[in-house]
Amino acid sequence: MLKQWPTILVVSLVTVVIWLFAEGENIRRDSIVATVQVVPPANSNIVAWVQSDSPWDGRVTVNLSGPTIGIDNARARLRQPILLTPGVEGFSSAPGDHTLDLRTLLRSVPELRVTGVSVEATEPRTIVAHADVLESVELPVRVEIAAAELDGVPEPNPARVQIQLPSLARSRVTADTALIVRLGPETLAGLARGRRETIQAAPFELPPELMGIRGIRLGAPSARVSLTLRERTASEVLASVPVQIRIAPVNLARYRVSIAEADQFLRDVRVTGPSEEIARIRRGEMRVIAMVTLSAQELASGITSKAATFTDLPTSLQFQVEDPIITLEIKPIPESTPNGSGPSDAPSN
Repeated sequence: MLKQWPTILVVSLVTVVIWLFAEGENIRRDSIVATVQVVPPANSNIVAWVQSDSPWDGRVTVNLSGPTIGIDNARARLRQPILLTPGVEGFSSAPGDHTLDLRTLLRSVPELRVTGVSVEATEPRTIVAHADVLESVELPVRVEIAAAELDGVPEPNPARVQIQLPSLARSRVTADTALIVRLGPETLAGLARGRRETIQAAPFELPPELMGIRGIRLGAPSARVSLTLRERTASEVLASVPVQIRIAPVNLARYRVSIAEADQFLRDVRVTGPSEEIARIRRGEMRVIAMVTLSAQELASGITSKAATFTDLPTSLQFQVEDPIITLEIKPIPESTPNGSGPSDAPSN
């Protein structure tokens, strides 16, 4: 009996191998949900996408038949998306819409063919895909911004950009078609006014006539834009502005200067300048004062009037008043005697 064990073991192993081989060759039918994507060929000027009125999400139910091992291999392959590109059998690359028979296309996928399975049917049975060839067009760049904001003309760099668009959309390009750089308030907020500034990367927008066209490729995503923003000005009329006298400290003890009561305030002073500074005046954060500055010569000569000014320093604020002339009274202060009693009235000998 012991001498028969090797024979029994060999026979058993052969039986198992034959059973496994037969099981693998048994014909099965199965349904697998696969993902199908329509994509353009790599490194080409062809574009492609699904053109469908129904909300197809790319999933396809594939009915397969074949040996068990082949079904298992096909299932493993179908875990990855199936990519359909124009130019393969059953999918023309000619511009336009094409009805694709998914059963025929999936049968031609090399990774499925080698499994030995057969694609019996698909759901959906067909899809509509669009293919086209890209053409090159050079478009000017147009900067759009409120005209009141600009001092001069904005300069985009580059001023012209090469784009590629599907051949069937080429007729939409007219002599007025341009790529748009739109600069809104949020972009301009950080720019200084009154001097040339450069926005480094302002993105392009497609013009209305090219909106919604799929497959457009831009030669550059953005442009640098150099521009000068006009300084914003505002005006405020101040009902009254106080008038002050300014003289050198050395003359304070030598002259007494007074202003006529009617001239102690200037009336209806119009202040014009940057809106930010005008806003500070309105909020009381900046006080406006009129000054009459008197030199030593003017004090000595006893002038009786002089125009008030508002500042001796450079400023963008401008002041307007109908009558800036201030009436003055200048009197020398008598020198004190050594005992501090003032000048002596005693007759000289």
